[in-house]
Amino acid sequence: MARNPDSPRQVRYNMRTHTGEQEPSRFEWTFFTLNRMAEIKRIQEGIFIHLGESSNPMFSVCGELTTLDYGIVDKRDSLHGRLINFRSEAGRINDSREIYSPRFYKDKRLRAFTDVEFDRYIDTLKITSGIPI
Repeated sequence: MARNPDSPRQVRYNMRTHTGEQEPSRFEWTFFTLNRMAEIKRIQEGIFIHLGESSNPMFSVCGELTTLDYGIVDKRDSLHGRLINFRSEAGRINDSREIYSPRFYKDKRLRAFTDVEFDRYIDTLKITSGIPI
């Protein structure tokens, strides 16, 4: 199936660094994915695999994992939104195409949100037009 260039499907991310000697996983990652639920799950697995690469075989990527789901964001395509936030030892994404290739954006506004803050964030994306900002 050909990709629709006007589709709002996307992945947005942000990373914050926590400093300190006692920090086991220094990097806090936040991802927002807008897609169908089956695809969101596949993308999330790719995120964990990509950021879970470490020289430590006992490494766990999901330190303090939190997830917020947002029903249907775009009614036209039945797209859902999911926000995940977790800590990791991995401090960079080497190749975003391994996670999701069409639309992968850095968004400095992303962080761990409360439910109300997440609703406001969704509203700022203006996805109802079908074209993400």
